Formats: sequence, C-alpha cells, structure tokens
Amino acid sequence: MGGAGKTLLAQIAYNSKEVREHFKGGKLIWLTVSQTPNIKVLYDSVCRQLGLMPMSFAQLEEYRTRLYNEFLRRRVFLVLDDAWNKGVLEQLDLANGGGSVTLVTTRNQPVLNKAGVIDEDEVQVGVLSKEDSWKLFRVHAFPREFSNIPCELQGVAELVAECKGLPLALKVIGGSMVRKTTREEWEFQLNCLRESRELREQQEEEALFGRLKLSYDNLDNDNPVSKECFLGFAAFPEDRMVEMEELIKLWKAQGLLDDRAKMFGGDPTRSAYYLVGLLIGRSLIEVARDEYNSYTCKVHDVMRDLALHIIEGQRPITCLYGPGKELVEFPGDWIRTYERQPCEVHKLSLMENDLTTLNGVTFSAPKLQVLFHAGNEKLEAMPKQFLKGIENLKVLDSSNCRKLKSLPREIGNLRQLTHLELDQCRGLESLPKEIGNLRQLTHLYLNHCLNLEPLPKEIGKLTQ
Repeated sequence: MGGAGKTLLAQIAYNSKEVREHFKGGKLIWLTVSQTPNIKVLYDSVCRQLGLMPMSFAQLEEYRTRLYNEFLRRRVFLVLDDAWNKGVLEQLDLANGGGSVTLVTTRNQPVLNKAGVIDEDEVQVGVLSKEDSWKLFRVHAFPREFSNIPCELQGVAELVAECKGLPLALKVIGGSMVRKTTREEWEFQLNCLRESRELREQQEEEALFGRLKLSYDNLDNDNPVSKECFLGFAAFPEDRMVEMEELIKLWKAQGLLDDRAKMFGGDPTRSAYYLVGLLIGRSLIEVARDEYNSYTCKVHDVMRDLALHIIEGQRPITCLYGPGKELVEFPGDWIRTYERQPCEVHKLSLMENDLTTLNGVTFSAPKLQVLFHAGNEKLEAMPKQFLKGIENLKVLDSSNCRKLKSLPREIGNLRQLTHLELDQCRGLESLPKEIGNLRQLTHLYLNHCLNLEPLPKEIGKLTQ
C-alpha cells in the first residue's frame, strides 16, 4: 500500500553506516521514479550523482548505453524508489558492474514479476502491529506529553484502530490531534472517521482517503488559508521537491499570505514559514533536502492523490491540474467540457509537460487567475488567441520554457496581471512594448534570460 513506509525503509538502508561502509570507494545513487517519469531528467540526475555533467544525445537509448558503460566500471548501490511499470525499470536497469546492487520499491508486485525478481529477493511491507501503531500515533499526537498522556482520553485506542496499522495514516491523523485535549474533541474526531468510512465504498484507496481527509478538515481550526496551500501542492508534478523561495513567491502572488502577514509586521516570508510549519505539524507535507542539499518541501504521493481527490470532488471545479504527465498538447477534454458549460476554473497547471504549441487552442476561462505552464521546454510560442479567453489572469508562470522566443503583443491585455515569471526562458529575445500596459504588475522575473538584451522603454510604465 501507499504510505506503508517503503521509501522510509529504503532511506534507512541507503543512509546506514553498514551500507556506506560496504560501498566505500563506489557510489550510492537515489532516483525517485514515480508514475510518469521523465527518463531524460532521471539520467541527468544520475550524471550529477556520478560527478559528471548531464549529457545530450539524439536518442535516449544512446544516453542509456553511455550510462550503462559508466556503471560497468563502478560498484554502485542504486535505489529506484516508487517504480510503477516494467518498461521504466528496463530503462533504469543500469547498475550491473561487479558488486553492484539495485533496490526497487513499488506498490505493484507484477512490476517485480515482469522484471524477473525472484521471491527470495522480495520483501513484502505490511502494516504495523497494534503496539507499534500506538507508539507511532503517540509520537505525533502527543509530541510534548509523550510520557504523560491525559488519562481521560479513553477513545485513543479506538482512533488508532481506525488507522488500520498504516504508518502514513497514523502519522497524519496523529498530527491532526495535536492540542486536542478533551475527551469530547477526541470522540468527535472518532465519529468523523467512522462516518467517512461508512459513507464510502470499501475500496482500499477510498477508505484511506476518508481517514486521511480528517487532518485536512481540521485545518479549518488552525487557518483556513492553509487548506488552499495544501491543495496547491497538487499543481506540481508527483514527487517534486519545492524550494521555500518558490513557495513564498507563488503563495504571495495568489494573495494567500496577506492576512497572516499582518500578524508578522507585513512580512510575507514569515507568514509563509508559519503556514509551512502548520502543514508539517499536521504531517500533511514533509521537509527534505534536494540534490544540492537545500531544504525543500515535498508532499507524499498518497497525500498528493488526496489533494487531487478533494479538488476533483469540489463543485464547481475551480482547479484543473495536469502537471508532469508528458502531455504534448493542451488537454482536449478540458476544452470540450467548457464548451458545454460555464467555466469556473480559477487555477490551471500544465507544469513540466512536453507541450510544443498552443496554436489553435481557444480556452475561455474568464475567472482564471493563476496559470502555471513552467517547464514546457519545447514550447516555442504563446499565440495571441490563447490569451483572449483568460484576460483576468493575475499570475502567469512561463518559467523554464527554454525555446520560447517572444510574447505576443496581446500580453498587454492582461490588465489584472500582478506576477509574470519568465526565469530560464533562454530563447527569449525581446519583450513587446505592450508590456507597459500591465500597470498592476508587481513582480517581473527575468533571471537567466540569456538572449534578452534590450528592454522596451515602456518598461518604465510599470510603476508597481
């Protein structure tokens, strides 16, 4: 099951002194694979972890052959975390040098069978015993009173039982009970859990979502804005580590930090750290380090699925999220759906796909305020007709669209735009003079736009 602790166990092995000692002089490499992996990005990560520069090849097979030969000369411990299909395993089957080992974690046993893994090499990760379930729950529900739990909380054992021994559920639901100190509060939460179970068909995933949603619902008591912050992680691709600076930028652009910032002397950064701390304390997101050793925020893939589940259940639907799905064109079903009914969508994400063009796309979304299509590295142009139906946009993130050469003059019609992000648009050669019409613009990001030399004089009209 998702949330059983497979990744955690792999991390313990990866970081253990015994394993590090055994592979001394060799290399330890970690790859988070996920459901829709970008193999080129994973190969680039392998290069960096080997101390090499990422390479460019016309075909992925050439890249794989080069890496395969590199691995033959090395003793490597390779972790492939969260693998979903056999084809991807074949592309990442690189560690075949003398003394090398590959460790795979997966929810799908058939993946291992098809890859030829023998029974002796397979470990089934089950759920926790009653005793261990209680210990894990207690750590998160009573972080300060670990050894002195109020005796009147007699319903605790039943609440733990509702988690069915699943570590992620114990952690998340335990986190949601912090600072709830009366028996009435605990009984209310227990009833909520039972009702969510009874209202749902007893499919495994549905039942799990019903239990985990309790922690999300409890955010109303802490800060209702934190619910929107949590759901916003679904706009990023699965397993994406999000830097704090990026979160602050996006949350500020969406106005999510305004109310809380007043409590911190108008400082949005402190407001953002407060909200992140709240989500971490409720075990809804995690803190991790990226390959550059910087602190980042990450959401467990089961919790991301929960966020998508909540979003898809909302009526009207206000978010359309399709990040990291290898899409090569704008989703046709989105266009067809809103040709037949009014579009209430406020946020849209097509982050990190393979879009090559938006020509011919007409998507009328008059209430759309936030559009993320960062990381579509093959996208060369943003056609004017695409902007016609989204003229109330406030946030446009086109960063890391490396082949984007220009913006249409119609960008000047987005009079409500406050944030325009064009970082890493290395092919961008000019900005239209109509950019001076964006009188509400407060943030314009042009980092690493290496071919952008002249700026139009109308840039001086951006007084905000």
